[in-house]
Amino acid sequence: MWYDKLFLVKVYKQNKIVFAIFCTFICIISYFNYKGIETTPFFIWAMYAGKMTPKKEYKIVTVTYNENKVFNLPHTFQEPKSMMIYFTINHYRKIENNNMTDPLQNILTGTLLPHYPFLVAVEERLVSKPEDNARYLQWLKKYLQSIVSIPINNVTVYERMMHYNINSQLVEDSSKILYTIK
Repeated sequence: MWYDKLFLVKVYKQNKIVFAIFCTFICIISYFNYKGIETTPFFIWAMYAGKMTPKKEYKIVTVTYNENKVFNLPHTFQEPKSMMIYFTINHYRKIENNNMTDPLQNILTGTLLPHYPFLVAVEERLVSKPEDNARYLQWLKKYLQSIVSIPINNVTVYERMMHYNINSQLVEDSSKILYTIK
């Protein structure tokens, strides 16, 4: 029969005690879920979504290239490339605000290395070096060029202050240029 291929039917035929444990677990989880009691990480809804209070202003980093063409990748499958751009920009800003020293260096030397000495072997791979930081902006331009597949003359990175108006439209309050790469 078709139901012989079901997991619980196979478990029942192999071991009735394990089958009873599975059924008991399923019943308990179903009851807790029905009652709204959060029991497992999968059912802890607040872990995945929680109430967010609206802010009055938002800081948004944007990238433009070749005379103000906005960098925008519209497809979900392109998200890793977009994340590589924006996450590295944010990390570079943290490095810049930390006197061109990777903030992870402080965490490694102050907290992790005393407790996990085996990390000494990989420390240089985890932390960006000053010479890497100096080459970052040119790397960003080349990486952006590889994504958009056209020659890029210049790149400008902006920090924009935005807010939502009464009609729920995004309005730009101000912008400042963080980096210009030629």
